[in-house]
Amino acid sequence: MPPIKLPKGADPKDVAVSANGTVTLKGKTIGRIQIMNVAAPNALLSVGSNMYLATKASGPATPAKVTTLHQGELEASNVDAPTAMTELMDAQQTYSLSSRALQVQDQLMQIANEIKR
Repeated sequence: MPPIKLPKGADPKDVAVSANGTVTLKGKTIGRIQIMNVAAPNALLSVGSNMYLATKASGPATPAKVTTLHQGELEASNVDAPTAMTELMDAQQTYSLSSRALQVQDQLMQIANEIKR
């Protein structure tokens, strides 16, 4: 699909996006946003500016089924930042303690080897 371009001097406040992706400017249709699916999204080729191209590995792009667009809304992250930070700090602390335990174990083994001699 070709990119949707606003005419020069158009006020973005006059743009509306319907639930099916139709983009209108003062009631006149100027384009349509279409949501597409591919079999392997990780295999898409990034071409910059949040644009991607389908590759043989990703499979062909096909229109997504049962989609709805909402104008003026941002997609929320599926990550709870405070919980993620707490889990990260916990993992770092666990790693640090495990590393220290291995160091102490190594020191004890060295002492045991020296006593044996």
